[in-house]
Amino acid sequence: MRRLFKIKPAPRIALAIGFAASTLVWIAVGANVIPHPIKSLNRERLAIAKTFAATVTGQLGGGNRRRLQQSIESTVRLNDQVMSIGIYRNERYIFSTENHETNWLSDHFTFNDRKSLDLSASGKKWGQLQIQFASTKHGTHFTNMVPFPYPLIAFIFSSCTIISWWILGRSFRYLSPTKVVPKRVRSAFDSLAEGLVLVSETGEIAHTNVAFEEIIGKNLENTLGKTLDEFGWSYDSENQGELPWSRCLKNPEAIAGEILQLESKNEVRKFFVNVSPIHNDNGKCRGAMVSFDDVTELEKQRSELAQSNISLRQSRDEIERQNEQLTFLACYDTLTQCMNRRAFWQEYENMWKESSLDDLNLLMVDIDHFKSINDTYGHSFGDEVLRHVGETLRNVIGEKGLVCRYGGEEFVIAIPNMKVDPAHAVAVEVLEAIRDLNIDDKKITTSVGLSNREFKPMDCQHLLDQADESLYAAKHGGRNRVIRFDECDSSVLLQEQEAIKKKEASRTDIPYSTVSRLMSTLGTRCPDTARHSMRVADLAVELGKSLLHSGDVRRLEIAALLHDINKLGMPESILQKPGKLTKQEIDILRKRDHIGADIIATAFKCDDISEIVKLHRQTMHARAAGEPRNEALNSAIQISADIITVCDAFDSMIHHQVWRSAMSIQNALQEILDNTPDQFEPNVVSELIGSIQKMGIGSAGQRKPESRLQPTDSADESMSNLSSLVMVDQQLDQVNVAPPVQ
Repeated sequence: MRRLFKIKPAPRIALAIGFAASTLVWIAVGANVIPHPIKSLNRERLAIAKTFAATVTGQLGGGNRRRLQQSIESTVRLNDQVMSIGIYRNERYIFSTENHETNWLSDHFTFNDRKSLDLSASGKKWGQLQIQFASTKHGTHFTNMVPFPYPLIAFIFSSCTIISWWILGRSFRYLSPTKVVPKRVRSAFDSLAEGLVLVSETGEIAHTNVAFEEIIGKNLENTLGKTLDEFGWSYDSENQGELPWSRCLKNPEAIAGEILQLESKNEVRKFFVNVSPIHNDNGKCRGAMVSFDDVTELEKQRSELAQSNISLRQSRDEIERQNEQLTFLACYDTLTQCMNRRAFWQEYENMWKESSLDDLNLLMVDIDHFKSINDTYGHSFGDEVLRHVGETLRNVIGEKGLVCRYGGEEFVIAIPNMKVDPAHAVAVEVLEAIRDLNIDDKKITTSVGLSNREFKPMDCQHLLDQADESLYAAKHGGRNRVIRFDECDSSVLLQEQEAIKKKEASRTDIPYSTVSRLMSTLGTRCPDTARHSMRVADLAVELGKSLLHSGDVRRLEIAALLHDINKLGMPESILQKPGKLTKQEIDILRKRDHIGADIIATAFKCDDISEIVKLHRQTMHARAAGEPRNEALNSAIQISADIITVCDAFDSMIHHQVWRSAMSIQNALQEILDNTPDQFEPNVVSELIGSIQKMGIGSAGQRKPESRLQPTDSADESMSNLSSLVMVDQQLDQVNVAPPVQ
């Protein structure tokens, strides 16, 4: 059990001496060697009363009453002990001093303060003598306040203790353990950096070194005879067990490596504690040696390191979570939860390589009259339709294949490992499932085009073109139906055969995996440029679907993704310059434009893509120099370059750049309109404005550009893909990592 205090040897002996002297006084009082003061006082007062009674009796016999009265008054006046005297006879006082009757009846006096004696005359009781002495009940003297012999015993005890303590303290100064321990031993103890304590077998401190005295802030004289427990040592955990030195004294075995803490000066310090038992020659434990190594800073650093590890782990988990989210956003359409074009193409190309000649199917699904739905019920309802259709397609297809939102209201489904007839049944199931949808009491229908590898497509893009032709046939055949490629009319098949001959003459292989690797490299070198290229490609595809053939749209997408690939060879000082470029810097950029074309030509062996990028760069340099745009033929290559130029300028203006802040969409469109047709193709600008206006973003009062070519009857029927792109970009901007490029 932990002791609350420990008395040093000198005061302990002094207290013993004081207690012994007090005991002797008590015995002397009990044996009447020292008389009791109250008893002595009573005897003295009784003697006075008897003497005065004899005097009164003699005077009564003489009959001199006047003399008796004088004798009474003189006795009271001359004796300090006597307060008043009275002679009582026949139930009245015949003689008395002043206030005697009041004093005699007062509670202020005790029984010992009153003495009453009978007076006799002629052998008979004559009256009664009453003497009132001074009160012993409420006197101011200490002996009157505390019963005897306690004051005497207290005086003897305190006097003997104080005197003995003073004498022993001066004597024990020369017997201090610090003086007894040899100097060389004390020096060895004090040279140790860790605190060292020797404790006896009862747990009392026998010796300490200077380091321990600094730890607890007390010197050796103030710690001798105490126990280590008294200084407030405790474990740093909630499990407060027995302290190590106590365990060592009970079971004499060494204890090492325990962490204890000590709270001092509003600071908690931690120590590494080791305990070793001390044995005598007979092997009996006579005490223990305890060492205290201050590890406060190490523990603090360890705690900070542990906290840093926790923070890093949390940051890593957060980054992984965000990367998963970014990967999803980069691979999936946020509105419909279906795959986006780039992610689909990479998986689709792998399917093409792994499939046989008749077990890969491609379905093109288009929502009927989607433009009317948007115009009649609003874009929010149109988004709701897209969400329900995407969910239905994913539920029907499940694990059988891939579902992609190809753009706007078009979806593409790739189903491997299945013949054309079962795939046709799946297409019918898709058609019926969407037909059964009830969105706010409104029915939705779709048209589906189906093609299979058994219809002899040259490559995966050609299979997509066949499905697109089948979808065209389904829409022109009345909608709300499934048309297989082999069910198209003869004119479509003849056109297909002519297209095949043309494609065979200029067939090029454009692996999307190569595009993905190039974009990953660009993302590492210049993340902002990679994000910009992805946005430009998505917007270009939306505009290109109304102006180009589906095969040309794919080349447009790849060219848009790689239109800034030449920045891999650009100096960092030019890429990050916060102002306008000088003429010399522009010349450097023009000279290095060939880098992008060389990379594309080496990677794809496709002159069309290289030419698109080359035309786009020429137009950009003409804009920078204030020169008019080159008037070229309305070929697919020229239209693709014009589309990239418009999309590149528009995206750059609505996003923050190193040299300027982002512009609003309205101001960006106005800037493009002001430079049309000198720098931008009017037909492409019309498609851009129409698409943005249908999203409810553009201002209704924008003026239309004068077009060399008649604009199409309608631009793309939805720009939902652009809204998804903006959301992806906002998510990517929140994380300082290169975007995952698919």
